[in-house]
Amino acid sequence: MSFDRLLYDHGRWHYELIEALGCYRQLCSFCSDDTALSAHLTADGRPHRLSEQGQIIGVEDKELDCWKASIAASIDTAISAYRRQLIVVIVSVTEAAIAEAFEVLFAFKPETMKGLEKDVQDQRLSLVTSLDELMAAVQLDSLRLSIVDRAVTFVTQGRNKQTVLRKIAKLFGEPVKATVSESYLALVKLRNEIVHDNAKCDISDQEIEQSFETGMSVVEELGWLVARHGLPMHDPMHVFHD
Repeated sequence: MSFDRLLYDHGRWHYELIEALGCYRQLCSFCSDDTALSAHLTADGRPHRLSEQGQIIGVEDKELDCWKASIAASIDTAISAYRRQLIVVIVSVTEAAIAEAFEVLFAFKPETMKGLEKDVQDQRLSLVTSLDELMAAVQLDSLRLSIVDRAVTFVTQGRNKQTVLRKIAKLFGEPVKATVSESYLALVKLRNEIVHDNAKCDISDQEIEQSFETGMSVVEELGWLVARHGLPMHDPMHVFHD
């Protein structure tokens, strides 16, 4: 990617979260519709049984009501699993947004990478270009971007998002709002339990809605940080224009 195409794409990250939330709401609405469930059971979803003659036949309409409860329970189980995966999706989107915000900062204000000097002691991060890289490079921009990529990987690595938030505050010069930070850390903790501990958390619909609010708040906070530094960004909703 060239420098002239680098930007913080708030529109993209916001839309990805809104789209995922909208799909979740639509799915829940459909799955909780008793009429829709009945229509499904009388069509392609009709249960089958083995007849006395050994044939597989569809159950009669008058027998369908007794199947509703078990199918509804199966749907609830599936929705519960989907909610857990949505937590993973939300955090993944915010992680990508954080990485992109750092990428834009380091690319257009490379002096901010000097703030990593103390952090990189005794750690494997090189913010210089080797002779081999110089000889292999086709353009100067590719060399600069390779250093930017290393710096971004360094500041975003690890499961501890408290450290990442501290680096945001340090390198952008101001922190993410405390309320957003606290909600985000709780969300990441839940994601880690789901992914790394295989936790079967019972997440409510209200918690899902709040989790999406947290995700959108994070990408918006990043947008304000980028905007206040005068860095390039995609702001189709004109959120960051005073």
